[in-house]
Amino acid sequence: TQRIFVAAVNTSGQSIYRSDNGGATWGLVSGQPTGVMGERGVIADTLLYITFSNYQGPNGATAGSVWKYGIMSGSWTNISPSSGSFGFSGISVSPADPRLVVVSTLDCWWPRDEVYLSTNSGTTWTPRLTTGTLDCSYAPYTAGVTPHWIAALAFDPFDSTKAMFG
Repeated sequence: TQRIFVAAVNTSGQSIYRSDNGGATWGLVSGQPTGVMGERGVIADTLLYITFSNYQGPNGATAGSVWKYGIMSGSWTNISPSSGSFGFSGISVSPADPRLVVVSTLDCWWPRDEVYLSTNSGTTWTPRLTTGTLDCSYAPYTAGVTPHWIAALAFDPFDSTKAMFG
């Protein structure tokens, strides 16, 4: 593809760059949040979903947000599911339904990190770690541990009722 987005570690200014010529030249994406840096991003249709944090973690994140960027319109929408003294990191959009989005908090010490699910492209969110079922069969040692520092998050490509994190 000729259009590429990247995030740079820069919490004092803007961190999301865009190339429309396969990386030959780059420019900052205008209107993006400042004071935080892009953590993870995923494209679904003409939308770029990005998680932001003021520190890459696993410790030290005290602010963050989740944004939706209209690639064609250039508009930014804050779709953060919650706010507090933590960042956001993991993000995934279902390959079967682009309205299904999951995001994870980063460095939320109390009561724990959380995974949020949206069924309407980030308009509303439901916390899932408090109500969902964790399958620990592949890593039995995790059964007695509260998940934290969730940096990676992905929908199961074959079953959008499941997501995995690490």
